[in-house]
Amino acid sequence: MGEVCGCGRPIVQPRTGRRRSKCVTCSPPERRDRRVRDLGPVVVSLPADSGPVVLPPLVEATRAELAAAGRDGTPEGIVVLTLAGQIAAGGGSAAGLAALVREFHASKARALDGVQGSADVIDGIFGARTG
Repeated sequence: MGEVCGCGRPIVQPRTGRRRSKCVTCSPPERRDRRVRDLGPVVVSLPADSGPVVLPPLVEATRAELAAAGRDGTPEGIVVLTLAGQIAAGGGSAAGLAALVREFHASKARALDGVQGSADVIDGIFGARTG
């Protein structure tokens, strides 16, 4: 006698392929076939224009700082703005956020490397000591 399913029906084994462990009633082939069926082209409707894009404060502040230094169009500046956008978007773990912030600060320092700071701040510090 052949194999029997848990429900008591006989299991008919296919000629090729994997052996069945359940009968055709308990596990029909349609349910087991998990391949994606071709649904044809999918039409997606895009949302209407919602007006001007509002950037997060971190991205705006970073963009302003890079623009003031004249580095907003450089590759380093673009990397810093991308990292600022990733930080503002969130969605990751705390460890991922910490790594992004650490890389943001390092990249910003590289992007602003060689840029002279405001002389008024330096004069203000040394002027307070001597004056």
